[in-house]
Amino acid sequence: MNVGASKIDIDDADVVERIFRHLKV
Repeated sequence: MNVGASKIDIDDADVVERIFRHLKV
């Protein structure tokens, strides 16, 4: 369960970063 949550967390962070970058631009 921990491993799954970690993978989702990383994916979420990547998506959030991409959106943030687009918003900044």
